[in-house]
Amino acid sequence: MRKKSIKRLAATALAAALVFIFTRFFMMPIAGGNGYIHLGDSFVYLFACILPLPYGLCAASIGASLADLTSGYAIYCIPTIIIKAAMAVCFSSKKTVFSLRNITALVAATVVLVLGYYIFELFLYGHEAAMVNSAGTAVQGVANALLFIVFSVVLSRVRAYNTLKEELN
Repeated sequence: MRKKSIKRLAATALAAALVFIFTRFFMMPIAGGNGYIHLGDSFVYLFACILPLPYGLCAASIGASLADLTSGYAIYCIPTIIIKAAMAVCFSSKKTVFSLRNITALVAATVVLVLGYYIFELFLYGHEAAMVNSAGTAVQGVANALLFIVFSVVLSRVRAYNTLKEELN
């Protein structure tokens, strides 16, 4: 039991690091708005499918909020923790990453992403600015969904994935 817990914690730390890296260093600021478009959410989705639920939530929240903290968007840290955790809940860590449930979860996660940041920015900046930023957030959500589909198709064909799932679950 202890050995499995250590493996899960190590995998969660690695997942959080990858979410951080692909959020922080593969980003493009939104023109005329606040925030940025990044590739980290595809890893949020991926690790929500690979890790058991509490570990997937932690990896998503920690990695994404650290990216906000270190990139000058510290005000977004708390909403990011909540939104990324809610996005991760949409996914299943069952047998396979590429499943109808997880593909459907992309729609729910993108809605959570756009609505979550819209509501936060509505209070912070007002309706007009929140709407402008929502367009960039929606583009980010769709791009990350497409990238997740590519990752999930590739992973479902890799034998090592099944071994990893057995070790972590």
